[in-house]
Amino acid sequence: MTKTAMSHATTTRLIILGAGRPRGEGRPYGLQRITPERRVLDWQLNAFASLAPTVEFVGGYDIEDVVREFPDLSYIYNSHWGETGSVESLAIALEQGPQVELPGDHYILYNDILLRSAFVKAIQNRDDDGITVAVDSRSLSDSDLDHQQRELFEQDGEVGEFVGLVRIPKQHVSLFKNAVLGLRESLATVNLSSLIREVCKTTPELSISGIDASGMW
Repeated sequence: MTKTAMSHATTTRLIILGAGRPRGEGRPYGLQRITPERRVLDWQLNAFASLAPTVEFVGGYDIEDVVREFPDLSYIYNSHWGETGSVESLAIALEQGPQVELPGDHYILYNDILLRSAFVKAIQNRDDDGITVAVDSRSLSDSDLDHQQRELFEQDGEVGEFVGLVRIPKQHVSLFKNAVLGLRESLATVNLSSLIREVCKTTPELSISGIDASGMW
């Protein structure tokens, strides 16, 4: 599976992590419908359209269904999707991705997240040479939601909900890749935000900054 999602792809790379089984079984998250005309994956591709990225979907659970409905995407298969998590999927993508490293920013996205295109542009235009993590600073005040099921991220003493998007600036892609591959075995079952924190702990050259996604997802 070698096709890219867009024929006019640039050096920007978008890795969508979609290998896991959805809660309550059912169809893969990317194929679930938001409206009668749009699926989650439609929404995600539209949100990133202005970046014209090379798109790679890391699948596992019912990947054949995703391929059938989105035949023009590039696919990477996590054969151990049932025992591993997003870290292993990301490591496989970094290991099996383009043989020639794309000299642009890398974006890593959970496949169950709906982001506004304006937020994608905001994170793209952010003037920061560190790893950027999208966090909702307000969602934890919502008493109607179960905090225990959320993925939390703490930065500079502030805790927010990680919203499933990370940007790796182009100058740090190789360093980030090496760090992830070095940690993949010890962190194979942790979530993406925990991996990012550990990567920056073990690689002093990398720093983290947050961007507030409140109202934008």
